[in-house]
Formats: sequence, C-alpha cells, structure tokens
Amino acid sequence: MILLQREIMTIVSEWADTHKEPITLKELTNIKSETNPRTIRASAEVLCKKGYLRRGCGMGPATYVLTRRI
Repeated sequence: MILLQREIMTIVSEWADTHKEPITLKELTNIKSETNPRTIRASAEVLCKKGYLRRGCGMGPATYVLTRRI
C-alpha cells in the first residue's frame, strides 16, 4: 500500500468516527488539497479493488465507505 492510500484510509477512518456517514470524493479532495483530485480518485478506486473501501450509494456515486481498517 502506497503512502497516499494510507493517508486516504486514515482520513476515511477519522471521518467515519466523527461524522457517521460516508465521505464524498469532494471532501477527500478538500482535505488533501495539495494532491491532484484524479490521483485521489484513482487511489480510492484501488483501495476499493483491494477491499479496504467500497463505493457508497446513499449520498451519490462518489462516496466511500470503510470496510476494513489497515
């Protein structure tokens, strides 16, 4: 797992603990504003393929839900 993926996992985990709802891609890109949004989305999709995240459907097509912790 690369560094950006670890950072995304940490952000999603903290978001889930405080907000109790899926995090949107827009929120991820706001938090990691120094990183290109396409890179963040690609890393999140890789985490979905690995089984760490899954795409949420409640708030729109670009939300992510934590399925297991690192």
